[in-house]
Amino acid sequence: MSSILVLFCISQGLSQLSEKPFLKRSNALLGLSYSRMLGDTIYDQDLLRFQFGYMYDAANIGKLDLSVGAMYRVKGGKSFFYDNYQTFTYLSIPISLSYPISGGSAFGLSAQPSYLLFNETRVRGTRSLLSPSPYPRYPSSSDLTLSPFFELTLTKTVKLNLTASYSLGSTTDNDTRLNFGGLSANLKLNFGQAVRGFEDLLDKGRDKKHQLLLVEEGAVIVILNKKTAVARYLREKGDTAKASDVLKDAKLKNRALMQAFAQEFKFTEVWFVYNTQVSSICAGDSTQQLISATGEKSSVAMLGTKEFVLFNPGDIYLKLQSFSGEGYFFQNSHCERLSDPFPTQMGIKSRPSNFNEMVKGLNKRLESRADLLREKSDAR
Repeated sequence: MSSILVLFCISQGLSQLSEKPFLKRSNALLGLSYSRMLGDTIYDQDLLRFQFGYMYDAANIGKLDLSVGAMYRVKGGKSFFYDNYQTFTYLSIPISLSYPISGGSAFGLSAQPSYLLFNETRVRGTRSLLSPSPYPRYPSSSDLTLSPFFELTLTKTVKLNLTASYSLGSTTDNDTRLNFGGLSANLKLNFGQAVRGFEDLLDKGRDKKHQLLLVEEGAVIVILNKKTAVARYLREKGDTAKASDVLKDAKLKNRALMQAFAQEFKFTEVWFVYNTQVSSICAGDSTQQLISATGEKSSVAMLGTKEFVLFNPGDIYLKLQSFSGEGYFFQNSHCERLSDPFPTQMGIKSRPSNFNEMVKGLNKRLESRADLLREKSDAR
């Protein structure tokens, strides 16, 4: 009980973390910036560099969203003739107004006061520093950039930010107009949604692990295949004798499977349904009839709030001994396939002739995994 309370508290703590306004409004940006020194006769080629930063969704002004942040940006240009390039590294303070459109996307305009951190000239290819620069440019210590942008929602957590930019008054050199033009593509990740995604993964993992322990106090519903669809197909093809054999074989296997579970399955309460009922049960129809190992019938509603899972025995009905068919697996009450800690059998290389051995092994796997989960839970 104490371990369950601890897990509950951890879950609640993480849930509160993802709902913190600061995290919900915080975003990280990482992308590529493509810039050019406009009007420069020497550094007249484009420069591609990484950029990164942080944006905070500060306020909503009517239909507009106001965001502020900080960005690390590198601008510059390359000289093909002189085989070097010059970079200007800025710390920018974007102030953005965006207008949301359908699908969670938006377009807007950003003004970015920028402060020069340093500028360098390097040799292309070797990246060795040229000091002094043979063709220096003299940037001002501050700059102002105007940037229209568009944001496209990719997932709940990530948006694609596409930005065009033009800088004003970037130089103190009277002989050179050191204005930058640029394009950038950034991935914008929301911290709150990222934490929420992590929470969901933890919750699913915990829920799935504890679901096995809940099933131990609940029930397993074994799916019996009537093979009526196969028989119908064979009749349509005119092979009525084979259709009868298929139905007879399925009936015998279902009876043997029920007997095996009655004798060897001790992990939890067990019931049986036919494959034709499964979709209705997964759709929430509690009036569907369950069959006990002794042939008694009761509705799904009888289980009440007990946790139950469906057991699909796999391709036990096929007679092709050389065929490697699908092994057994579990499904939840919505027909979603369950993985670890619920055991699965990856494939059947031969049809099980003795269902008692199969069920006995299944029961042992369930009990050992449940014991392991209890030990781990107690250790916490």
